[in-house]
Amino acid sequence: MARRRLDRLSPAPAGADDRAADPAENARARGAGLPGRLREMHEYYAFMVRRLEALLGEYEAPRDG
Repeated sequence: MARRRLDRLSPAPAGADDRAADPAENARARGAGLPGRLREMHEYYAFMVRRLEALLGEYEAPRDG
């Protein structure tokens, strides 16, 4: 639901039908003019996913005591 709302906030590339577009492909098309920034954001989000997975693993680990 939230992803759908965010898609509506950003204009789609010319000729795109956002009802049928793959979200990843849509993001690539929107970021085509910003390759450096897109790469930075990809690296940041990849880092955040790894960090959140590590925190979730710590949270789910059995506790001694």
